[in-house]
Amino acid sequence: MTAFLTNVMASMLVLYVPGYLLARGLFFSRCAALLGAPFMSLAACYCIIAACEVFEIPCHPTVLCACLVIALAVFIIGRLVARHQGVLESFRWSDTYGPVRIGRFEVPFAAIVLCAYVGFGVAVGAYVYISSLGDAATFYSRFDNQTHLNNTRTFLETGAWSIFHSQYNDLATSAAQTPYAQPPSEGYGFYPAGFHAMVALVATVCGDGNLVAINAFVAVLTMVVFPLSVAGFIMALFPGRRLVVGCGALMAMAFSAIPWSLILKGPLYPNLLSFVLLPMALGIVYTLFQERCEGALSKSARVLALASLFVALAFSHPNALFTICVFVVPYIGTLLKRRLCSRNGAPKVKRPAHVNPRRRTVLYWLVFWLAAAVIWLVALKLPFLQSVTSMSTEKSMGFARTLYNVGTFGLASTVGQPLLAIIVWLSVVLSIFQKERLWMLIPLGFSCASFIICAAGITPLNTIVGGFWYTDPFRIAANCALFAMPYACEGMARLVTWTQNLVDKYHAQCSLRHGKQFATALLLGVFTIVNFFPSCNLNRGQDKVVTAFGDTRQWMVEAYGHKGEDVYSTAERDFVQKALDVLPEGALVLNSPNDGSVFAYGTDDLNTYYRTMDTSDYKDSALTISQGLNRIADDAEVQKAVEETGAEYLLMLDQGVAFEDLVKFPQYKDPEPWKGIDGVSDATPDFEVVLEDGDMRLYKIVEK
Repeated sequence: MTAFLTNVMASMLVLYVPGYLLARGLFFSRCAALLGAPFMSLAACYCIIAACEVFEIPCHPTVLCACLVIALAVFIIGRLVARHQGVLESFRWSDTYGPVRIGRFEVPFAAIVLCAYVGFGVAVGAYVYISSLGDAATFYSRFDNQTHLNNTRTFLETGAWSIFHSQYNDLATSAAQTPYAQPPSEGYGFYPAGFHAMVALVATVCGDGNLVAINAFVAVLTMVVFPLSVAGFIMALFPGRRLVVGCGALMAMAFSAIPWSLILKGPLYPNLLSFVLLPMALGIVYTLFQERCEGALSKSARVLALASLFVALAFSHPNALFTICVFVVPYIGTLLKRRLCSRNGAPKVKRPAHVNPRRRTVLYWLVFWLAAAVIWLVALKLPFLQSVTSMSTEKSMGFARTLYNVGTFGLASTVGQPLLAIIVWLSVVLSIFQKERLWMLIPLGFSCASFIICAAGITPLNTIVGGFWYTDPFRIAANCALFAMPYACEGMARLVTWTQNLVDKYHAQCSLRHGKQFATALLLGVFTIVNFFPSCNLNRGQDKVVTAFGDTRQWMVEAYGHKGEDVYSTAERDFVQKALDVLPEGALVLNSPNDGSVFAYGTDDLNTYYRTMDTSDYKDSALTISQGLNRIADDAEVQKAVEETGAEYLLMLDQGVAFEDLVKFPQYKDPEPWKGIDGVSDATPDFEVVLEDGDMRLYKIVEK
């Protein structure tokens, strides 16, 4: 637990201290600087890491030191300039809320409400995530983690960090010891490795390894960064409306789809990093359009803030930028329409009788959305995005089920959130009738429609509307929850107001001294209990009531608690640790990654040859080994291929287990490419048993 808390503090340091100093140096108010600190910190770290990669400088804690020095310099210069030239703050949301009197003291409203956001975030995160971890160094034995664990381990081992491409299959030795045809120095195309670089930075500072650093960093992202990011979003959308902002402290963590589904599916750590920044990013972008900024310095600061936001999201995961587009484009259309109607503020001109204003409005929106659709389709066809936009996730639920899940906000989960859904949809209906922020209906409507199309597997529409998010229902569900959040906050505020009005109306018949406060607390308490209630057993355990957050936590326990049978089980990890004790230091070990050894390097630092399951980019010699290793005694080609790698050992964690009996990834469907390794047994010539336990073996490849 001490190691975990140390890594949590290091994560807070990395994400908030440099960013806060930079934001204050760019004339953010104190509140705005705190809320925007993570994306400023990430942008600064990414730039320094990129510079280190270009100049081939090893990345270690010097990245954090350089970031802190630069941030401090910007802070000092910015504060001096602001003091001597009277520069207006570029972002100052908290100024519209004023102080709150508590007894004899006046406390800024922003300070109170931000503590509430973090407090509730920590409470929900402690229940859903922290209590589900088996230990500080636990990990999720799922397909995507082969990338995350191996990448962070490689960064720590080599000091060669990259935000441009994935290096999880690079070794610290030679190109001959990687199964890929492309030399490691040339990279493997763009992959959003910002998350891995930040985890490596935290792990380097604390020295407790990548597993503890990942869990601690994820805890900070979900329990601190995300609720504060939502706070910035709601403050920007509802300036001066204390009740809506206050209700956001409860509603920020009310959706099971975000952030928790992003660490259960995949896990999607890079998308988690970008999505926890998204609410604040939307608030920043909205403010840029909503509020004018006086002075060249303040305007320049806003430009730098926007550039930092772009860098932080692009290298965390770029599909967050398309989520911003879904949010911003309708608002831009609304602003353009207002400007055209007002003729830059000139008095309205009397139109001829034959001119129909409604027809002109319809024509404007047709042209606007046609132009937006063309740009969207062109972006889908850009060559460098094809690896993402051409993907199509397999159908996972029927059309009727997707409609139900959207209506109840169960989304990608199997359990709905009916009370939350009632509040959201009621707020949507009232907004339509009152004609308030109608443009915000478009991002929500588009995301919900995209979820239905992608989750139901409606082709080819799924790649058109959801291609930027891999047509993945879990990622698109996070978009739905994000765009529903303002309606949830406003809807809860409406309920509180109605409740307080009822108390005022019947105050004479009510003997309760603080009736309004009591009624408000009761309303919020009932929602909290209903929405966050855990699953429970009734009728002496014969009937089970499954709730949204109960189901989420149960899934989390199964994923991170290691209470079930994993692809890389505890027994297999113990065997790998024993193998490390008998192997020469740094010895290259051949393996079949599908038996769980795909994680052996990322978790236990075993120098395995195959670190991914995908064989599409393997060189011929690597395929020769995987398909023919059991013939090494008689096949000169196999002997040559093994000799080129320098490997002298073979690890098998499921030796002799039939394919249909394997605990395996759903993605592992064809054992044919691995028949050579899987075909090795104790009786195979030229293999000597070094270590054995049940169906686990460590063989030495004996020279003839």
